[in-house]
Amino acid sequence: MFNNAFDPVKPRRYLFSGVVVIVSFVHIGTTLGTGPTSIPRRRGFRGVIMAAKPSMLASKTAALRPARRARLAPVEREQMILEAAVSYFADHGFHAQIRELANSIGVSSGLIFRYFGSKDALIERVYQEVFVSRWRPGWTDLLGDANRSIRDRLVAFYRSYLTVVDDRNWICIAMRASLEGNDITRRYIHQHVNGLLQRIALLLRGPNARGAPAAPSHAELEIVWHLHSSIIYYAIRKHIHKVPVSADRDAFVALIVDEFLRETRSPEPRAAPGRGHTGSG
Repeated sequence: MFNNAFDPVKPRRYLFSGVVVIVSFVHIGTTLGTGPTSIPRRRGFRGVIMAAKPSMLASKTAALRPARRARLAPVEREQMILEAAVSYFADHGFHAQIRELANSIGVSSGLIFRYFGSKDALIERVYQEVFVSRWRPGWTDLLGDANRSIRDRLVAFYRSYLTVVDDRNWICIAMRASLEGNDITRRYIHQHVNGLLQRIALLLRGPNARGAPAAPSHAELEIVWHLHSSIIYYAIRKHIHKVPVSADRDAFVALIVDEFLRETRSPEPRAAPGRGHTGSG
């Protein structure tokens, strides 16, 4: 039976062998139940009984709590922060504060410094992630493959290169770094891009290269930069200016290379830089 004196007006909680019983009364004029164990209803009140095991109540309470974030291994958490930093710097530039980055991904600033040490160290990791990790050593061999025509080598290389740079984070990081005075794009050009452009410049000399200097001239490199910039500007138009570009990326590369070769290569030997035409007039 009940452990406390029964009060038909005041709601009570009673415990029967692990089952919680809550009894409350509201206005009605009948009797609850029949038989010797029924609970009498006084005129003007209705009894309502709700029963639940403690385990059921606990499960409902837990369901109302916000879900906890899955615990990541240290390596996974570090990579998560790095990828978030790439996107954040692409959107907000390198002047953004670590505190702002931390708030955007829901971690503390201390956690970021724990993994990366300093903002400069984090930016260096962004450089490695965005530029260095995407560089393909096989590009050098591709451009040096003498079994393929120069046209085929250039088309194959720039189709592969465009798949790398045709990425919003890549092009935004490259542009923001230069505009804000950060040296990571300049380093990328000096340490990686210049070597390939020099190789392309030497390829363009063709059979008329006898006696030419071993290194390409500034004029030769400027011509190759014209080709390279046309490919890069595809990504700038698409991700920075957000204007329509060709949907067929491979056809675009072939068109640019063919037009470039048509304008820059001639069957006749070119005059050496600085020398004028010598003729009878």
